[in-house]
Amino acid sequence: MLGTLGCGGGGGSAEEGLLFTSQGGSYQKAQTKAWLKPYSKQSGTEIRQDSPTDYAKIQSMVENDRVSWDVVDVGNDFGLQSTADLLEPLDYSVIDKESILEGYASKYRVACMLYATVLVCGAK
Repeated sequence: MLGTLGCGGGGGSAEEGLLFTSQGGSYQKAQTKAWLKPYSKQSGTEIRQDSPTDYAKIQSMVENDRVSWDVVDVGNDFGLQSTADLLEPLDYSVIDKESILEGYASKYRVACMLYATVLVCGAK
């Protein structure tokens, strides 16, 4: 699992939409095409973007009560107990947890990308 979406208490109002932050480059362009544009069209929510994801910036925003990012694509090492105080709990009364693979939705994050590494040893 590489990508995880963690949600913070962004400073924007519902009228301002969501501020999505990810790694940038072709990866974020693919996220925009696959997720953000369809969601924006379906929900009518304006989605603004920023990059790159920066854990120190997240910590600084929280500590200074100036959080601007609403949804952040983080690695699988972020959003666990050690960084839970930097995130807002997800509201599963408005998030359909049934459509998420079992074990991939937690209090502060949802896994959004699965991948595997395969090691192969060839015979002579």
